[in-house]
Amino acid sequence: MQFEFYIVNHSFEYRDGISKEKIENKIKSLSNDYDYIRQYKETDKIYVNPDIYDAIIFPELTICDFLYSPKGRKNFDRDTIAFLSNIIDKSEETSLTSKEIVGDLLPKHNENKVYGLLCLHRLDGIDAEYLVYNKNNWLNFHRYFLSIYSHDALFFIDECKKYYPDLYFHENNYQSIKALISNSIKTVVHYLNGLSNNFLKCKQETNNRIDLLKKFNSISNFDFDASPEGDVSRKKELTFYFINNHKKDVPVYCELHLKLLYDDTRKVKQNRIYFHEGKEDIEEGKILIGHIGKHL
Repeated sequence: MQFEFYIVNHSFEYRDGISKEKIENKIKSLSNDYDYIRQYKETDKIYVNPDIYDAIIFPELTICDFLYSPKGRKNFDRDTIAFLSNIIDKSEETSLTSKEIVGDLLPKHNENKVYGLLCLHRLDGIDAEYLVYNKNNWLNFHRYFLSIYSHDALFFIDECKKYYPDLYFHENNYQSIKALISNSIKTVVHYLNGLSNNFLKCKQETNNRIDLLKKFNSISNFDFDASPEGDVSRKKELTFYFINNHKKDVPVYCELHLKLLYDDTRKVKQNRIYFHEGKEDIEEGKILIGHIGKHL
């Protein structure tokens, strides 16, 4: 599956009321994460239209002036100018216009190719899922389209490994997810998003599992709360082996679970995501996903 991101003349265009400091921070954020995105250059291509140089990035300052004239250096520091130059110079040139990209390409995504825009600010009239401002938006972009084009179990878990960098997926998931591919992938992505976005954040606030789950559940948009396994006799069934820093297989009791009680059509199901909050000596403390599939 291929992804094309475009920088068009509206991508960096000035919006009323945005301060110089905010523009600088947005340029720095996008530049730092631009290089992260480019590590996936086999699947993610970034293009820029030369018209970008005529866009007004700050009052009475075009991007051309910003980059190459004393007017730019008068308003912005050298690092900020270098950051924006890095973004533009490392992108491939395209002759497609903004109108063609926004009007023709964006809505024509399919299972083989998806399109998005790199930008500094919110663009009116364009759905938020197409806009990428930084690494987090880039991850959300891929997760959103993964929920639409999940293909098969192998593809889905491989993509999850890339777009959920704080989660570690046990090899078991290549098999267990098969039962959910046809009718529950949007639901799975929704729950993985909650786990990735909120759980580690809560974990930084407390090491107490009860308090951790209470906090996590309070900020998660789930049908039912996450909980530990209540039946100790099922410990063996919910134990998965992960490789630690010493290259040894160690058992991890993935008793914590998210209850996916509905599929994408809101039909009642009994699916689960079994996980462990993470161990320091396994995959740098990432959340360990033992099983995504039917209730064990």
